[in-house]
Amino acid sequence: MVELAPTRQLIPRWLGHGNLHILVERDRVFVRADQVEQLAGIPPWGRGEQLLDDDWFEHAGNPYYPLEDAVSRCEFEGTATAAAFLEWLSDTVDELLIDEVLDQAQHIPGFIGSHPVRRAAELLDADPAISIGRTSLFAHMHHIGWIDREAGDWQMTTLARRNGWLTLRDVTIPAANRQRRRTYPQIYVTPAGLAELRRTLHALNTHAPVPATTQATLFD
Repeated sequence: MVELAPTRQLIPRWLGHGNLHILVERDRVFVRADQVEQLAGIPPWGRGEQLLDDDWFEHAGNPYYPLEDAVSRCEFEGTATAAAFLEWLSDTVDELLIDEVLDQAQHIPGFIGSHPVRRAAELLDADPAISIGRTSLFAHMHHIGWIDREAGDWQMTTLARRNGWLTLRDVTIPAANRQRRRTYPQIYVTPAGLAELRRTLHALNTHAPVPATTQATLFD
């Protein structure tokens, strides 16, 4: 079985019928197989069926279809219930798989196991093919679209957020007049982000650290 590592999880409800777990893994969409079968009124997935890929996808002990395979199965059965389910699914996917909803559903990795930019620069600079410091790493991440300036502070972009390359930690520092303090979101580079930076910087050692496990946000 292929274990899914979803970056987003959505749980829409088909009123009067039940819930459907939808997982988004990077740019692919998966739907929970047993729920599709129950909602569409189709037989369980049998191994070896021609309509489906050879790989069985799984998350948290439950099987999942790629979205396109779920649609193919329902179309193959051709029942009124399956057709009604497909109509609901099409409308639901159109409403859910948009930037605004996906951004809300995206879980930001914790900063534990991730690195502040200065430390990330040191790790990258240890590669013989890379020469980089904290300031130049900020400039590089800005150049490749990972961060932007907002109110004077660096903020991660949607690109970095969706791919799990950066995360944030709120840090409190003295303000300019030293009588007050302000909190700002400090950029951290995740293990997956460090591996991607090695690739973009053409490192000799492109071995990626194991990415931190992400827990999807639930929507109902």
